[in-house]
Amino acid sequence: MVINLEFSTCPGPFSWVWSTLANMLNPLRAEVRSPLLEKAGFKNIFDMFEKSATRFPDKKVVLYKIQTGDWGFMTYRDMLEGSLDCAAAFLSLGYSKGDRVSFVANNRYEWMMLDLAAQKLGLINVTNYVTPDPEKLLVNEIDFNIENSGASIVFVAGKYLPTFLEAADSGKFKSIKKIVMFDEEEAHKKRNDIMTFMEFLDRGRANRGLLAKYKEKVTLNDDSTIIYTSGSTGIPKGVVLTQGSLLSNVENTLQMIDLRQSDIEMSFLPLGHVFERFINLLIQRIGGTVGYAESIQTIADDARVVRPTVFPAVPRVFEKFKAKVEENARSKGGLSFKIYKWSTKVGGEYACGKKGLILGLKYRVAKKLVFDKVSEKLGGNVRFFVSSSAPLAEETANFFKSMNFEILEAYGMTEAGPLISINRNDRSRIGTVGEFIPELQCRIADDGEIVIKSPSIMKGFWNRPDAEMEAFIDGWMATGDIGTISGDGYLTITDRKKNLLKTSTGKYVPPAPIEDRLISNEYIMQAMVVGDNRPHCSAIIVPDFQRLEHYAQENNIHYTSYEDLADHPTVTQFYEDVVKKETECFAHHERPKKVVLGSREWTWETGELTPTQKVRRSVIMQQFGDRLDLVYNRTHS
Repeated sequence: MVINLEFSTCPGPFSWVWSTLANMLNPLRAEVRSPLLEKAGFKNIFDMFEKSATRFPDKKVVLYKIQTGDWGFMTYRDMLEGSLDCAAAFLSLGYSKGDRVSFVANNRYEWMMLDLAAQKLGLINVTNYVTPDPEKLLVNEIDFNIENSGASIVFVAGKYLPTFLEAADSGKFKSIKKIVMFDEEEAHKKRNDIMTFMEFLDRGRANRGLLAKYKEKVTLNDDSTIIYTSGSTGIPKGVVLTQGSLLSNVENTLQMIDLRQSDIEMSFLPLGHVFERFINLLIQRIGGTVGYAESIQTIADDARVVRPTVFPAVPRVFEKFKAKVEENARSKGGLSFKIYKWSTKVGGEYACGKKGLILGLKYRVAKKLVFDKVSEKLGGNVRFFVSSSAPLAEETANFFKSMNFEILEAYGMTEAGPLISINRNDRSRIGTVGEFIPELQCRIADDGEIVIKSPSIMKGFWNRPDAEMEAFIDGWMATGDIGTISGDGYLTITDRKKNLLKTSTGKYVPPAPIEDRLISNEYIMQAMVVGDNRPHCSAIIVPDFQRLEHYAQENNIHYTSYEDLADHPTVTQFYEDVVKKETECFAHHERPKKVVLGSREWTWETGELTPTQKVRRSVIMQQFGDRLDLVYNRTHS
């Protein structure tokens, strides 16, 4: 049954806001009001930023790299004025409420400025993911997003422009009428369909008077953005989030975590993904600062300059950082590695609440010898990390906890706008994704699926009413995730509903906990458990080749390439032994019996991962299908 609320009876001076929300979303979902957003009184996202700029005009809102070793900044006043120039430029080019604008660019201050301009006018921001390597730009995905949404203007970073134009000239991006390039590219200045961002800004400054004449009212029920889901299976869907969806999620999240006006965020996850976009909005709301890293490869160098206090990331980043710290300690020799292992053991005991004078002294020594040096690699000021988009292995979480780093593991999805639950500061619980945000309702369906209602939930899918029918059940949104809720309200995610394996013997196996256990082993970089319609489970493993090479040298294994190494029978047996040992704690039918080894890392650029580092199981199954058939045939021949 769909729940209908009488918004006209809502008390307070902003009751008109909620009356407009009655028509905000499709009739399949329940309308849920947000008293927290009502209390804040924001009319739209630009209004929220404008109020922060009034309170903190001279505070730095963004730090950005100009070139190696040279950084610039913008104040809230600068960003506000720049966004007004951009809004006027949009109007001068004929754009108005409801038009779609798109980006093919890395994280940068211009992205924030243009997004604020779009929110002021009621334009809809269509996001795209970009690869660090411009030659690997996923033009087919970007073409789908632009054509499906009907975006007619696109802002492109200079390094992506040649690839973008080559694709455009070959017939892609047909809906695009105007291209604005962020970085000066002399070779393309003479094209009629291209202007530079500075020309765009100058046009806005010359036409600021158009803003006073613009009569379109932008409210909480207006579309803010279309974010295309990463498409780990099937065709991507454009999630439509309204201004109210995002702002209500911001207000709810501020009730959960300790964000301060003095905080500086390290921003390197793509702004094309809702998680990073949302964190940026949180920082703007409280008057903090966003530090844009040049790329994911430069995080360590950039963090030493930005000196962040808040560090959002995905589990893969934490896993790689842990592996690098351990490899560094190991490479310095026996004593150094022993000191490192001793320190993390002491840190683990201390973090778990053990007391005593001796332990306290040991911890101070460990902090000076190891932990402070690790902290300095991240700028030395990190108060807490936030981990989202995929499960965080407990081994990784405990590693950071042993060094007195707090990781707030969170759970969300683009369709939820995005946050559903998060661990609170000083009461986080490893292995869970925390407690639900205040205005969200949740229940566990009969099949274990998490279903929710929230004022932040999406309006729907862009031009996909068929997909909306599947997403909503009697006003509740189906998350597609299986989970459990503890007696005191902590949520644990078991797995994706669609990932649940069913062996040919009829046994159900959730692969995620097994995979998390496997990647905690130092010899395993990535893992995927398979076994659907098979007599038993197997594991596809990408080795940590740096560690595996040491093993090969110690065991006189000769090879000429990683392919040779992965195919070596001794190596395969070694990994089967590793997998057997790591999975002893699982039920017999859940333990992988055989192993298939890959010879290179799975990445987004090569197609095996989504932009948020989730495994595209169908792609990997296609790549390893023949080898898996051989393994199962040998087992039962």
